[in-house]
Amino acid sequence: MRIQDVSMIGQIWEFVKEKYAEVGFSDELIHGLRHMHHVREVCANICETLDDPQVAKCLRTAVDVHDIGRATDKSRDHAMVSAEVFKQMPISDLTEEEFEAAHFAVANHSRGLLAIGVSEAKSLREKVLGLLCVCDHADAASPDGVARAARALKGKPILSAAYTAEHLRELMVKGCAPEMMNVYKNDSLVAHLAYNYAAVEHIHAPVSQLLNDRYMNGWSNPRVAMYKTIVEIYLTLQEKQNILNT
Repeated sequence: MRIQDVSMIGQIWEFVKEKYAEVGFSDELIHGLRHMHHVREVCANICETLDDPQVAKCLRTAVDVHDIGRATDKSRDHAMVSAEVFKQMPISDLTEEEFEAAHFAVANHSRGLLAIGVSEAKSLREKVLGLLCVCDHADAASPDGVARAARALKGKPILSAAYTAEHLRELMVKGCAPEMMNVYKNDSLVAHLAYNYAAVEHIHAPVSQLLNDRYMNGWSNPRVAMYKTIVEIYLTLQEKQNILNT
């Protein structure tokens, strides 16, 4: 299927799957189809709780296309490439406003609302961007996301000497500047996990008014608590190992 032939929202997912298969990206650990399936699952749960069908419609569209740039041009920011690919699709069942909102969300999902100076999502495009970031990050904060991260970081230390367990616990409580993202995520498995946990509140804050108790208590909070427990187990085991080695 060519980009120009994707004229309906329902065709986007088929195009994405074909493109991933074509370039051998389907099994990529962090952003392959397992990631996409989980992000779509989270999106479905959020959309069930939304009162605004227009936001839900745009969100589903943005979710399906948000990472297609990773399978298209790996030399550039994948969010911008994904947005460029989406812009070439003549989607007839989106209004101009809806298309612009989905495009804006895809183009900016690597940064998020707070990074572009928005503290509360008010417009359609801000709501779609904020919720896309929530869906995208929810995969990292899941048991399957942790397992895939462990495989992707194989060969790197579980916890490097650069960051103590105390430092990483503080990171999880206070968060960190966006520019530190790659420093933590590429340091070690536990630093990678701790950063992703720290990002949860940062990502949820601008769209907190859209994430009702049904979603937070029934879906998000239990998974975030499980994620925190996984990180704490790693940190505790490392501390015990350090004691044994002294």
